[in-house]
Amino acid sequence: MERTSIGSLLDHTGAFLEGEKLAAKVFGADRSYNVLVGTSGSNRTIMQGVLTDEDIALVDRNCHKSIEQGLIITGAKPVYMKPTRNRYGIIGPILPNEMKKEEVIKKIGESPLVPEKMKSQNPIYSVVTNCTYDGVCYNAMKVEDLFQPYIERIHFDEAWYGYARFNEMYKNHYAMRGEAKDYKGNATVFATHSTHKLLNALSQASYVHMRKGKNPIIEERFNQAYMMHATTSPLYAIAVSNEVGAAMMQGKTGKFLTDEVLKEAIDFRKMVGKYHKEYGQEGEWFFKPWNAETVKDPKTGKVYNFEDAPTELLMTEQSCWRMDPKDTWHGFQGLPEDWAMLDPIKVSILAPGMNEDGELAEKGVPAQLISYYFSKYGVVPTRTTDFQIMFLFSMGISKGKWGTLLDLLVSFKREYDNNTPLRKMFPELVEGREERYGDLGMKDLGDEIFQYLKEHNLGKYLNEAYSGLPEQVMSPREAYNKIVKNEVELVPAKELEGRVAANAVIPYPPGIPMLMSGESFGAADSAQISYLRALTTWDKQFPGFEHETEGTAVIGGEYHVLCVKK
Repeated sequence: MERTSIGSLLDHTGAFLEGEKLAAKVFGADRSYNVLVGTSGSNRTIMQGVLTDEDIALVDRNCHKSIEQGLIITGAKPVYMKPTRNRYGIIGPILPNEMKKEEVIKKIGESPLVPEKMKSQNPIYSVVTNCTYDGVCYNAMKVEDLFQPYIERIHFDEAWYGYARFNEMYKNHYAMRGEAKDYKGNATVFATHSTHKLLNALSQASYVHMRKGKNPIIEERFNQAYMMHATTSPLYAIAVSNEVGAAMMQGKTGKFLTDEVLKEAIDFRKMVGKYHKEYGQEGEWFFKPWNAETVKDPKTGKVYNFEDAPTELLMTEQSCWRMDPKDTWHGFQGLPEDWAMLDPIKVSILAPGMNEDGELAEKGVPAQLISYYFSKYGVVPTRTTDFQIMFLFSMGISKGKWGTLLDLLVSFKREYDNNTPLRKMFPELVEGREERYGDLGMKDLGDEIFQYLKEHNLGKYLNEAYSGLPEQVMSPREAYNKIVKNEVELVPAKELEGRVAANAVIPYPPGIPMLMSGESFGAADSAQISYLRALTTWDKQFPGFEHETEGTAVIGGEYHVLCVKK
């Protein structure tokens, strides 16, 4: 029940409105909205507020599942922009050509989901994930410049990136740049922030920020969408924490807090780099940070190895983090100048095993085993691919905390090189699986996993699956309607040829759709089917190391997907 003395969340009155006014001021928006159902709710609110089933939506394929939910709710016709992907399976930026009006019009003309009567329409809405889950940040100013001439509503999903405005390191690489009063663009621009992720708020706390364009959405209209995704029984503590999260970034505090996080993340990266160099001089392996190997001070022209560069330079000079088209470390092809940068606080550590050409080396250390080792000590990486583990540095991280992480990397190497018996290191893994793991050491298991990756190369299937777009048979909304009407069935991986997925299939990592609802699995040897079939053999061969694949069900050891009935 609403307390009139406090005001109303749904009507935006009283203390709720005052908190939203503060957030708008702090984050540089014309209007900010308190959202208590996470950024999933924020994303759906925006889409509900701007799209109908008579509209076209230009969608980043590297999207959160809430974006697909928005397509299901609104019935908008999606046209997708494909991101890049590197040899480690890290999702990179969409290239500018995918955003240009001519290319988008071409895609609309070829789309089986856009009815003939809509082929002449421009998309009314676009959404880009910024920064990506791996820490790739777009030059948002350049992205917006491409969209402004032909799109009315531009949405930056910045769930993991609410701190960017408060540090010059991220200049031009976020949505709410400058001050709202100075904005002269045609489009209404939205940003969504999970204040509970890397700012200081409770779980489910989120903001929608809006800058009004030439055709603004008035409060009374947008609030209808807001109320559909808000609760009539709000937990006031979440709203308060949202306001506190914003207030903490006000004035000089935001710069101080973000500097502190940058410093700790950069010092950790440098230390890993130093260890990598020192071990290498002794002919031994070690992890290395995913970032440029050399950086240049633009004021003096001096070039440093990353691990020897002054921390102050790395904390203040954005060029040290931009993805130069000539560089090979990032692995993304076709990047223009100043199109994307790496977020220093999203730290990916690479294990040996992958060559620069994308082929597997003779020997390697599988990241799945490293991640399992860390979990033994209560440390859970944000994500793990075949040879990448990633950690988020957030407010409150100290040298003591990342020192523990560094110690774990060193101790893992020691136990791995010594081939410490699994019975001793991972008794919970061996228990009940003595026949499989009882006689193995850590390196024995690592060698087995690496050999499996060489022979079956799950990463290769995923790279192929994400390199193109599957056949679109029906819209996400039509596919969801099939679920509601029970016109669906669970289909095993070996029988998925030509079948249409009724729900999105999302492997973790990378946590983005391999298929959207309504898309076809294609031929029997398609990358999507091959990946699911390879997972079946992986799970049998390495019990305890199963992959998470949302949108699938494992029945009798085989992966099944909910498909539209024929």
